[in-house]
Amino acid sequence: MRVILIVAVTCLTIFLFGSYIQPPSAPRLLPPLEFINRAITSGNISATIYSVPSDGAGRYRVSQYLNPRTTNAVATVTGTVSWTENGTGKSLGIATLVLLLATNFMQDTMIVYVDASTDISYSNVVVGLGGTYDLRIVLEKL
Repeated sequence: MRVILIVAVTCLTIFLFGSYIQPPSAPRLLPPLEFINRAITSGNISATIYSVPSDGAGRYRVSQYLNPRTTNAVATVTGTVSWTENGTGKSLGIATLVLLLATNFMQDTMIVYVDASTDISYSNVVVGLGGTYDLRIVLEKL
């Protein structure tokens, strides 16, 4: 009886909606990109977060966290994430972190659609005389 009910509900769903929609799979966490205790004087960062494989096109969640390690520094860090969607290069800047107070930090999460066989990249521009910061980037395939 139970099997007949499940089959009936599935058939009714297909009849009403045209197809049976599978629930989404759990996000897949990819290796993080981290720069810990990075000195402002080390210069700008330009790094590939992930090289998307030929079968990896789709939706990704990029989460970034910037945190000052030293305070009272006259310095700023401004980051950008870049990717390719439908053959067009795209980028999104994130908020600027000022390394002045220990309570300052910056975090951002974005959803991007990425073509196969392309890169998801991060770059930043640092301006200032001194100070250090932490940068952590986590990427998930959705």
